[in-house]
Amino acid sequence: MQEATPDDQASDHSDEDFFVKKHDNSTAITQLDEYLTSSSTETMTSQHGHLSSSSSSKQTLPCQLALHASSWAYLHPNEGSEVEQGLCSVNSQWQQTMRTSPKAVQNEPVSLGVTLTKGAVRDNLPPVARALALHEFKMASHVKTRTMNRRVTLDAVNVLRTSEVPIPEPPPEGAIVKVMFAGVCHTDVRTVGRLYHAKFVFPRVLGHEISGTIYRLGDEVVKARPDVKIGDRVSVYPWGKCQQCANCLSDIPLCTTLHYGRGPMDSYVYGVWRDGGYQNYVVVDFIQFLINIPNNVGMDAAATLMCGGVTSYNAVTSLGESIGRARKASGNALVALIGAGGLALWALQIIKALYPTGVRVLAVDINDEKLQDAKAAGADLTHRWDTSESAEVAADCMIKSCGARPDAIIELTGLTGVIKRALLSLNIGGTITLVGLGEVWMPEMTIDSVIRRNIQIKGVVVGSKRQCVELIDLVQQGKVRPPPMTHIRLEDLDEALDKLDKGTQRGRAVVKM
Repeated sequence: MQEATPDDQASDHSDEDFFVKKHDNSTAITQLDEYLTSSSTETMTSQHGHLSSSSSSKQTLPCQLALHASSWAYLHPNEGSEVEQGLCSVNSQWQQTMRTSPKAVQNEPVSLGVTLTKGAVRDNLPPVARALALHEFKMASHVKTRTMNRRVTLDAVNVLRTSEVPIPEPPPEGAIVKVMFAGVCHTDVRTVGRLYHAKFVFPRVLGHEISGTIYRLGDEVVKARPDVKIGDRVSVYPWGKCQQCANCLSDIPLCTTLHYGRGPMDSYVYGVWRDGGYQNYVVVDFIQFLINIPNNVGMDAAATLMCGGVTSYNAVTSLGESIGRARKASGNALVALIGAGGLALWALQIIKALYPTGVRVLAVDINDEKLQDAKAAGADLTHRWDTSESAEVAADCMIKSCGARPDAIIELTGLTGVIKRALLSLNIGGTITLVGLGEVWMPEMTIDSVIRRNIQIKGVVVGSKRQCVELIDLVQQGKVRPPPMTHIRLEDLDEALDKLDKGTQRGRAVVKM
């Protein structure tokens, strides 16, 4: 098993915050100076390399600070940054090696030869090098480290509890991911507030939108996948399902086993049937459930990509036939997004990326602030529905306000009355894709009204791993901008779920670990 030394610092700051902001920690630097000039002999090891000192009774001793190649990219995501300049000033030869042949040192530490005297860490090394030395010092457990896994569990319906348990061991073919962000999704609201399934097992860690870094690797992964490294930035694809039926093996997120076979307990669905991301460390059963995240994609967005983002992407691509027909007939198509929350903001951006011209986007909601967010994100039209109006009157008002019927609709609320309004307003030959989950009945309508209008009613649930990768690529290229993110603490999860349930959450809420 390959693993990293426990790397949660006594501070609540992330490593990235630490490198930039915490390199002048006077007390810890003094401790490090005293350690380096002591008479002990010890090698300190961490996921980033090692800091070793040899025994000496003198005030001067040889010391090497060594970092793996992966740490170089981790420490300076932007060329020319302060971090890069600081590192380059320490050793220009290392800079040249990393630029010209990083693969040559990919699996071996690259040494920075320095001579440290008492006070050298404080006085002689550049700030960034001090930060690295101090980081290695803390990683070696000479300063307090976190060895427990803090988590929030659902212990019963509407009962959330915070606790600490030991950090789990990785499965042979999987990994332990140190969670950076976990998205707060409406599915979590529904799971907390009712018995999700007769076979649902308490306690359960919810949170299926997960991003972080690889913390430990299983033995089989270490042997078979040298390309997978500790410290890699990843998101967890949470919809692995049974991994045995034809759909699962073909990357189609419609598991026949889950719906018709042995039952949900055999399903690799994180945050529902496997513990999810509302914890510091999550167990991922198979390495193929991890998706690499480029350096220029935010890790908060990377978490929400796995459900809200990919669901919106799947919904938009399901409208292709109706959009194409409308563009061919009139040169322009109108797509309505019913419910202007976080998923609608994803869908809006995706429509604009896939259809740069010839498609107008209409955002519909009962909340003026959400409509403002949609307008700011690029919606061509907005319409506020009056909840006191009948479905017929509301649909007619929207059609008159926009000057046309929508050729395609993505319905995101899962409410019977809202779906009825959407169906009444849909154009002939149009498609309505239902995304919002709801344990309510479809609105009553005649069979003739569907057949004679040649409309299609589709359901979309999440998306495939391939679609996740495609969406990540759009975000990386800057063609899709994630919705606004609100970072919250794990302790504030209950409050965030309440806001989501009441429909007052703007954009997306994500737990920052």
